[in-house]
Amino acid sequence: MKSFLKLAATLLAVVALHAPVSAAPIVDQSNPVRWGGFCFTNDNGACGQSFRQNASNISGAGFFVDPGYGDGSAGSVTISLYSGYAPTSSNLLASGTVSGVNKNSEWVDVFWNPVAITSGAQYFLIMQSTHSIVASFGSPDYASGNAVFAGTTTGYASFDLTFRTYADNSVSAQVPEPGSLGLLAIGFAGLGLTLRRNAKSKRAV
Repeated sequence: MKSFLKLAATLLAVVALHAPVSAAPIVDQSNPVRWGGFCFTNDNGACGQSFRQNASNISGAGFFVDPGYGDGSAGSVTISLYSGYAPTSSNLLASGTVSGVNKNSEWVDVFWNPVAITSGAQYFLIMQSTHSIVASFGSPDYASGNAVFAGTTTGYASFDLTFRTYADNSVSAQVPEPGSLGLLAIGFAGLGLTLRRNAKSKRAV
């Protein structure tokens, strides 16, 4: 009986060790330096930023609100992920909305369930709001994209928004290693053998 309990405890420990871990999103792309206001997000000019993600998924994004614009009223901000700049439902990949945003909110982040994307491919973040706030632009040193506005992806090539994207590194970690699966199989086989031997011993008595 003691050997059975030890084997069962070992199996439980292995399962717990290799169980999926819910990890916090990590920053993948970032252009954090703020210089000033760039574009209003409550118009139809599709204020946004192109970028290229290192990870093969994206779980959220954020941008910096410039405090020099707006009347201080609060509203909702939506950040959407598109595979192309012409924002249509056909190339919409994900979207998130946060409420209570005003010109003093600084970083505005939204999150969604991780979306599988092609690492290194170009994608677009579009910011829209229900009230008058302005997305801030940072240094033009972000090499993997640029600010997009008013229907053009190249007219503002010397600008970059102050933005960041997130990836979920637990997505790939949820798949157990082959060695772990083999260890579990051996353990369960041993557990079955122990149960069978115990049953035979009881019948013999």
